[in-house]
Amino acid sequence: MINCFKELAGVSLKLMMYLSTLPLIFFWIFVPGLTWADTPPLLDTRISVSHASGLYPKWGEDYLVRGATTAENLGFQAIEIYMNPQICWTPHNHNLSDPNGGGRLKLGIYQTRDWCSDKERELNMTQLDRNIRSLTDLAAHPRYQEVFSKPFSTFIIDVDPVDFGQTEYAACSIRPGAWDITLLDWSVASNWNLSGPTFTPGQLQRTYKEFYDLTKYLLYKYRETEKTFILQTVNEMDWAILPFDKNGFPDATKAPLPDRVQNAILYWNTVQDAIDQARNESALYSGVGVYQGCEINHVSKVIKGGKAAVSEIVPNTRCDLYGYSAYDTGFGPKADFANALNYIESKANASGRRSVAPFSSKRVYISELGWNEISGGTPKLNQMLINVQRALDWGVPIVNLWTLFDNECDQMYPKLSQCRSGYWMVKPNDREQTELGELSTQYNRVLKNYKSTLPRKAKPTKRNTSSATRNAIYHLLLGK
Repeated sequence: MINCFKELAGVSLKLMMYLSTLPLIFFWIFVPGLTWADTPPLLDTRISVSHASGLYPKWGEDYLVRGATTAENLGFQAIEIYMNPQICWTPHNHNLSDPNGGGRLKLGIYQTRDWCSDKERELNMTQLDRNIRSLTDLAAHPRYQEVFSKPFSTFIIDVDPVDFGQTEYAACSIRPGAWDITLLDWSVASNWNLSGPTFTPGQLQRTYKEFYDLTKYLLYKYRETEKTFILQTVNEMDWAILPFDKNGFPDATKAPLPDRVQNAILYWNTVQDAIDQARNESALYSGVGVYQGCEINHVSKVIKGGKAAVSEIVPNTRCDLYGYSAYDTGFGPKADFANALNYIESKANASGRRSVAPFSSKRVYISELGWNEISGGTPKLNQMLINVQRALDWGVPIVNLWTLFDNECDQMYPKLSQCRSGYWMVKPNDREQTELGELSTQYNRVLKNYKSTLPRKAKPTKRNTSSATRNAIYHLLLGK
């Protein structure tokens, strides 16, 4: 079944490439001093933006692709996207009444569940469609194909196994009454969990195969494109290795649990071994790179004498890169932030592994940092930007900013007044749910500080069918 699916998917992709895409339609964002008539210049290639779980605009199944197009048109040359079973998951703050008809919204993080199993209707499930049995199958989906065809130089892809030997969040460690019946993403890692027994050889072998196959696919498919793919495994590892408090939340005051630490080490090293092997066997494919990024988020805790992933897991692993979700020091003094980067780098080098091309001598990147415009205050933004520059001067290969569209508003398709935080590059549109709103202060400051000196390349003229037609053909060829 899997081999047949891959062959059909390959036929589908060729057909999609033949149909290609319509000329890009530039939408307008009206803000004082800047509209799409004055297309922003390209940004520094080291500045990335995250595109996941936004609550607007109302784009339905086109949300993934149109969001990537928005980031492209804003000048970003790097982007973070999710490509794992979590695309079928409804975040806790999506459990809200639908303003357009009532009922519980279960849209998935990219506003569609048409690539999900029918079992996803059960609230604790995150299963992909029966024909998507691996990460390679998911990467071959027309939507991801279209995103990867865009002129980004770097893709940070949040990935976890599709086939880990579990079909649901059976071991999600949820506590009665802790949350609504849905789950927070940091309580688990996609279709698997670090708690419980040591991972079995079968689970690790399935993980190895998925990442080996995905790496070989990306290296072959995107050879000579000068694209870099960072496969970021486990969102903010520190949350996944902590015990829970009495309310069912990870307790950051406690030390990591030894069984989870051991599973994390096994997992990251298994993924790295798979990527290494695939790269070694694909040495003839030039102009493309695939690397593992292992994300941590508690560093100041360790510098102050505690234990966390950076002290217990990083020295025992050999990831290509280590991502730092830097909220614990990213808004503090520059010296504290620099100390955190140096500390991570020292632990990363403990395994003896060194940097790999095309990166600098540094193996640490900023995997997430963002400013909440509504509640954050200008001094906080100023300090964050000081530390962004400090990170670039220090040598990080990339800084990933949170986020393109806010994921913390009070409801889907919100008005500005229904957003309390303001993590965004583009704000919601109060007049029309399907349109973009104003550009944020964070984006305008980033644009001011990090304009690239390179001109935009001319965009090729393409023909394209509608997304509905593309997906109909895709599913037809899959025999669905």
